[in-house]
Amino acid sequence: MKDFLSLNDINLIERQGERIKSQLRHFINLLPHKARTMGGLALWIGVSRSTSQRLIQVINPEYSGSDVIAGLPSPQGFNQFLTAIESKPDNQEMMQALESAANTLHKLLTLFNCTHNQLKQRLKQHDYEQNANSKGLEEASAKSIYQMNCEIHQESIELSLGIDCVKVNSDDPQYLSEVVIANRRGVKLNENARPFVQSFVGNDKNYTINKPVVVTSSQIPGFDIKSHPQFLLADFSTPQIEELFIGHGKQGNCQIFDMARSLSSSINNTQTPNEEADTSKAITLGHYDATSEFNPLQTSKSVLIHGMECRYPTKRLLLISLLEKQLAIRSIAKTGNYSSNATAQEAGYLPEEIWNDRLTVKTTLESFDPWRTKLNQSFGVSGIDEMVENALHLNQLSRQECVGYYLLVDYPIWLTTHRIYFEFA
Repeated sequence: MKDFLSLNDINLIERQGERIKSQLRHFINLLPHKARTMGGLALWIGVSRSTSQRLIQVINPEYSGSDVIAGLPSPQGFNQFLTAIESKPDNQEMMQALESAANTLHKLLTLFNCTHNQLKQRLKQHDYEQNANSKGLEEASAKSIYQMNCEIHQESIELSLGIDCVKVNSDDPQYLSEVVIANRRGVKLNENARPFVQSFVGNDKNYTINKPVVVTSSQIPGFDIKSHPQFLLADFSTPQIEELFIGHGKQGNCQIFDMARSLSSSINNTQTPNEEADTSKAITLGHYDATSEFNPLQTSKSVLIHGMECRYPTKRLLLISLLEKQLAIRSIAKTGNYSSNATAQEAGYLPEEIWNDRLTVKTTLESFDPWRTKLNQSFGVSGIDEMVENALHLNQLSRQECVGYYLLVDYPIWLTTHRIYFEFA
């Protein structure tokens, strides 16, 4: 075994890892539906849950080829699976798919003249060295690109915050009820910039939305969300920002504001002649749909998508998902960064089905307890807890009834979409 892995070695490992992932995906698709989860596979095939977990988790589309190699069961683990599959009826195609993956791993280990554990250790060492060298450069590069785009296009956003709250519709359980709050802060668009656009795009349908109704947090308890499904939260918006509303997009699913225009409230400002006025604005828009999409617990729906497009050069992006517990415990949460030239929501496609639109940027999805977590303090940003409370109240959920997930990205790639996927077995 070599003391270090060369670039050619890493490229080879990546290719073979992707090949094994494809072979294992084929194997999993041949299994009975009840055996396609970690616990289900362990029970059906009669091996340990930890070994089953290693086999299932490596088909995650967010795993790179080297991640797959590092996460695979050992050759001995593969043998356990093969032995167990032999006793199953109609096993020939399953055996062939699993043997293909095991043989690919065996050939790779033979080529490097090492054990599986030795190769994993070399990969771990390589990742540590690469991360130490590249982290600072990546952050500096992302910041530089953001600053350049801001200067060239004369448009920028300090913070893009999205909150997506979903539950089973209590009146019609075959559907999900959804509240979305989109908060943008530090919006700067000069007179030559594009208008500000906030779209609300469903998984199963395109929305037709109206001019938002202005409401404050203190009015939320008595607010008739069913009569006014589009709203503007005044507490977290620049005063009189609604004056800048100029209409809807052609498809009717987005609201357009002329952010370059001055507000009447800011004409008689009080800055001194030598003081530059702060022209940045904040806007917080919301949307409600009682039948946003089919309930995956009662229908063939297999995936929910919460996404946020980085339409303007953005300094920080924070996407928060609040999922009712009965949905959260039956789903696996994943994340990815995708090209925005794809359909905004791919109507039920699984992440691996649109792998060609996924960028190689690694994003980390975190979970949190909405009941115990103080989000304002965690992110150093005011107003998040209050907006979360508004979203929950409008969707008739309490903090104890849901599970929270978030995705935080500094200097996200412009004109891409960050998504959180919830896959259901």
